Amino acid sequence: MIETLSITFSLFWAAFLAATILPFSSEAALSGALLSDVPHWLLLLAAGTGNSLGSLTTFLLGHFGKISLLVNYCHLDPEKAEKWRQKLTAHGGCGAFLCFLPFIGDLFAIVLGLIRYPVRKFIVLMTIGKFLRYFLWYLLHITIAGTI
Repeated sequence: MIETLSITFSLFWAAFLAATILPFSSEAALSGALLSDVPHWLLLLAAGTGNSLGSLTTFLLGHFGKISLLVNYCHLDPEKAEKWRQKLTAHGGCGAFLCFLPFIGDLFAIVLGLIRYPVRKFIVLMTIGKFLRYFLWYLLHITIAGTI
């Protein structure tokens, strides 16, 4: 029981941290956890929940931030910032869903927060993408593990 909790919480935090700007592989953590005796559905739930909450944290950092900070401190061209704001305002749902992508998913999350994309829409679409990613990784893992 303690081993199950330890593995599950470790995977949750690994997935949470991987959804921030930290370069960390939650897929590797999931694959390692899948080799344990912990029920796979519990591991998928922990990874998906942790990663979704990590992206929500990144989104909220953007939501409470200001675009002017990016323009001033990151030397972002104001015209480019406005162009991206317009694109993501029009197609924010795709950006929210694509938050599962490595590297650029974090950018989608923070920019959607900066442009004040609706939080509920973000949560739903981003969470679907995150859980789908882990489910596909799970299928790949059990397929490869079954052939070894």
